[in-house]
Amino acid sequence: MKKLDFNKPLANLDGTAREDVNLGKVLAEIMASENKQDFLKFMNWALKIYNKESIEVDPSDEQLLKDYIKNHENMTILLKFRLMECFN
Repeated sequence: MKKLDFNKPLANLDGTAREDVNLGKVLAEIMASENKQDFLKFMNWALKIYNKESIEVDPSDEQLLKDYIKNHENMTILLKFRLMECFN
């Protein structure tokens, strides 16, 4: 199992942190408004992430979450990039 922590400020293009935008809160709100995914899994993740908790995922769930972020049409490239950094 891998532990993922999205409780980080969004970094601007120059790398400076935007303390007013939390990656986890943004991701959780997007996930909670989803209607095409496994709603129980995504809602449980969203609740933990929103409350600044890390989540544990197995390799298949890690790939599911990566694919979700990569393929989401309403996320900006900057947001996707910063979220994907959390997987390293």
